[in-house]
Amino acid sequence: MHGGVGCADEHTRPVTSPAGDPAQVTGRADRVGPALPGCPRATRPRRPVKVPLVAPSRASRFPCAAPGQKSGEQLGAGQTCGMERPHDESSESLDVAALTDRMLREGGPPHKLSADEFLTRIVAIVNATAEPNEDLLSWVGCGELENLIRNAGEELWPRIEKLARKDVRFRRALRSVWAYDSPEFDRRQALLADLGEFRTTWVRFVVEPTDLSESPGLSWRAVELEGSVSRRQLAPLLRSIADWCERDETPSS
Repeated sequence: MHGGVGCADEHTRPVTSPAGDPAQVTGRADRVGPALPGCPRATRPRRPVKVPLVAPSRASRFPCAAPGQKSGEQLGAGQTCGMERPHDESSESLDVAALTDRMLREGGPPHKLSADEFLTRIVAIVNATAEPNEDLLSWVGCGELENLIRNAGEELWPRIEKLARKDVRFRRALRSVWAYDSPEFDRRQALLADLGEFRTTWVRFVVEPTDLSESPGLSWRAVELEGSVSRRQLAPLLRSIADWCERDETPSS
């Protein structure tokens, strides 16, 4: 690929429940679109992700590599490929859009970069803060990285896979990429599942009616949990799912 990275289509992608029905999803809206001149940013809500039902080989957790550590393609905390690291940027005050825009332009206009050079800058940006910043990783993933993958995902796949396996920050940014129509989509989803970014958990339980009406209330018993998610982690997830079920007006089958 020669030249820079183009804009993604400006649209809001549909949100569906795991069953394929329209779903109402709340929470922070992710942004999509590169920080390049003339490229508009659209917004998209978070949504359930359909992933391969494979057991992850290991769970990935923060924090990432210690400051100064470098292994192959990996950049440790604060290492930015020779670019200037922002000073005193806390998670509370960090302007992720401004940081991304500034670092993309350091050393020359981003539209003149090759795909490989653009990826190098993205790696520098996600490693620009002393501690991992989830907002920054999400911003870069569903913006600059997603558009790069749309345009050059197949070409860059060998390097993207290596980075995802070695650099936990890049891996987390990669998880925010949708790009369903990119050629390497299935490989990307399988890789993220294998690295623990997607985890399958099963909750099975028996319910019984509490009265004799046509639409009785229900109580539960005989709960069975299966998967790598702990009960403490599972509890807020189930509350969130319950809230979603109450908001969803789609009739059950």
